[in-house]
Amino acid sequence: MNIRKLSILEWVAVVRGLASHIGPIIRIAGTQVVALIRAFLEIAGSVEEMFPVELDAEGKPIKRSTEKRDAFVQLVIASFATAEDKVADVADAIGRIADTLVPMLNAFGIFKAARA
Repeated sequence: MNIRKLSILEWVAVVRGLASHIGPIIRIAGTQVVALIRAFLEIAGSVEEMFPVELDAEGKPIKRSTEKRDAFVQLVIASFATAEDKVADVADAIGRIADTLVPMLNAFGIFKAARA
């Protein structure tokens, strides 16, 4: 899934939000930090497609944030982890990155709000 291009202000917000994670990002992917962040955004878009809106018995949308976060982490791990001894470190770093990135993607409207 292609997501819309981020504005310069959104990019600044993403980079500022992920600044504390730059070290782990560099360790995971070397020096291609911008390409890696873009890949995270693309994976996030794929995760959004994996979870169509489901309604509960009352007709209200079921919240699936935890499932989306876990799917995001698993997709990134599958994409970037190659050595079993590094998986735990990568999973921990990607989890912290997901916790930072998801609220921004919600605020930017990239992750769509559930609609009944």
